[in-house]
Amino acid sequence: MKKLFFATLPFLIFSCSEKSNDSSNSLKLTKSADATYSLSVIDTIMVDSGEEIIYMDSNKSRTDFSDDGKWYYNYNRKEHAIEVVDLEKAKLEKKLYLEKEGPNGTGPVEMIDFNDNGQFLIFNEKSAKVYDSNSGNIKLLKLKDFDREEEYSNLSNNFGELNDDGNIYYSLYQKEAGEPLGITKINFNDNTLFKKSIEDLDAIKAYRIRFNKMAVYPSLSFNKIGNKILLSNQTINELFVYDLEMKLSKHFTYQSDITIDQRTKPSKNEADSKEEFDHIRKSRPLDAIFGPMQFDPIRKQYYRLSLAQGKNENNFHKVLTVFDEKFNQLLETDRVEYNGILNNCFVRDGKIYTIENINDEMAFVVLKIQEI
Repeated sequence: MKKLFFATLPFLIFSCSEKSNDSSNSLKLTKSADATYSLSVIDTIMVDSGEEIIYMDSNKSRTDFSDDGKWYYNYNRKEHAIEVVDLEKAKLEKKLYLEKEGPNGTGPVEMIDFNDNGQFLIFNEKSAKVYDSNSGNIKLLKLKDFDREEEYSNLSNNFGELNDDGNIYYSLYQKEAGEPLGITKINFNDNTLFKKSIEDLDAIKAYRIRFNKMAVYPSLSFNKIGNKILLSNQTINELFVYDLEMKLSKHFTYQSDITIDQRTKPSKNEADSKEEFDHIRKSRPLDAIFGPMQFDPIRKQYYRLSLAQGKNENNFHKVLTVFDEKFNQLLETDRVEYNGILNNCFVRDGKIYTIENINDEMAFVVLKIQEI
């Protein structure tokens, strides 16, 4: 699946999965003196859950979209089940009930990821397990136990992707929380772990605040598009791209004409007391929040939505930025007519569908990029 993860915060973030087959919106967005674009809401669609109540978990690492754009998977912590929503019908299709203990037991669920063959991965700090959901019973296929293996102790449990045959899992590794180092590849067949460091990926540690075992730090996004893994963060206007075939990484830095390009760093990274930690945490600048980039397969372009302070001014701007297929910045606009949180969404037919909780029910809010 195409999984992105950003911590849910009270401002705009853009965290989507790309899905589309319709060529009617294939006209690329281009920058010109005559073209101005906006992003606005065009529809709201309520999801039919029948007699059930869909569990709206704020932790997006426990949700996933299918690559064909047909299904949304949502872990229900109260029932220890995965809710399967038909995105085309906007309807709850079924629930996959899991076992917590025993031979097929999942243990705690910190992250889920589905591939296109009905297999899914459940990840926590102790293990990675691959299950088959094609039959009536959920069956454990593969297991990697992390206990007593130091090399697995620093894997991220927030995001990653299982390949289509269920044998490979891609994710991140870190020195410690808030200090990512590079990409990991777990091979379930030969029980091996591959690590590839990414230069400068750890730069976000300059925004981390710590005291004893407590820490706050910016989130990363992780998205696999074809043979490339895209990594970005909330604090710096940049992108890291790792090519799985070439085994090479590239670092892109961008400049906005509308906003600042880097968040102001906190006054101190290491607090001397709990009181100082709380003070630094509450007073730290949040003058830039850059969302992750997401691919639109119809236009062959990437979108990113961010919220940041304007250049040489105190006003904040919600900004939609468009990039080409080679990650070159094409255009940006601050005409964003949407007041909600773009936190968990997918792209279909050139439109963005974001999932929202409306009166304790799941709904899709549909947004469209339009020339004005």
